[in-house]
Amino acid sequence: MLRIYLVLVAILLSQAKVMACDSMSEDIYGHWKFYKYLYEGKENPPLNPLLNLNFEFYFTGTSRLWWTRDNEKGFCERVAQYEYKDCKLSAEVVWVNPKNNIGCGQDPDMQVGHKTTSQIEIINGDLYLHLSLGGKPFIYIWKKIEPKAPPISNVDVETN
Repeated sequence: MLRIYLVLVAILLSQAKVMACDSMSEDIYGHWKFYKYLYEGKENPPLNPLLNLNFEFYFTGTSRLWWTRDNEKGFCERVAQYEYKDCKLSAEVVWVNPKNNIGCGQDPDMQVGHKTTSQIEIINGDLYLHLSLGGKPFIYIWKKIEPKAPPISNVDVETN
């Protein structure tokens, strides 16, 4: 009897998590700025404090990822089609800005056709993007902000 009870509790908890993920699908829409990460159980500020890493999610199933650095001219930017389901974000890069800095193409996330699937969740208003570094969990943590960049159709980013 106890075994049946534990199985039922496990099923209910997994359903609750799926429902929580489904209910947050609209919460991911908007502009997010990377501001810390979680690695080996510790929260840390960005390794490079001059990095401005941004992610936008649109209702159309399109996302935009771009970054600049306070001490450098130029940027890296890409657009992807994404699907969010069961706490997983699947994306495929469909456009890379032709004006990107020359080194951007070394990052797989800046290559057309690159596909990813990652766990994503919102905790206390922050977006947690679960990745891996050296086989250990590495979680990017983003805060929602007001957009400061032009929309995709009008991108011509210049810094400094």
